[in-house]
Amino acid sequence: MERRVYLRYKTDDKCCVAKLVTEENVTLKDISMGGIKLQTSQNLAPNRIFRVEIVSGDNETIVPTCEVVWTSLLQSIEENDSSYSIYRVGLKFIKLTSEEKDFLEKHINILSSGSHAGN
Repeated sequence: MERRVYLRYKTDDKCCVAKLVTEENVTLKDISMGGIKLQTSQNLAPNRIFRVEIVSGDNETIVPTCEVVWTSLLQSIEENDSSYSIYRVGLKFIKLTSEEKDFLEKHINILSSGSHAGN
């Protein structure tokens, strides 16, 4: 049984990219009106609050405030005498402005011509 309020849509670099204000190395995996899923090298603790810059393919930008809902270790990597981990992180939007809602609706409509995300 699906517990989500909003359908999620997979993203690609042509539609939207994101970065945490504290880190450049994140990948936007999917997006909905309720939140986003990122891939990052940071293990972000649930309930932490972040600003996330989301940039569309046509260079429109929003920087909504998000709360970490969950974090999952995706992969641990060891190479050249160093190691790091990759995490998937689910964030929910907090108090979106009308401009942020308009941005999300516009770009989710673009993505909705494809299929919604599975995981």
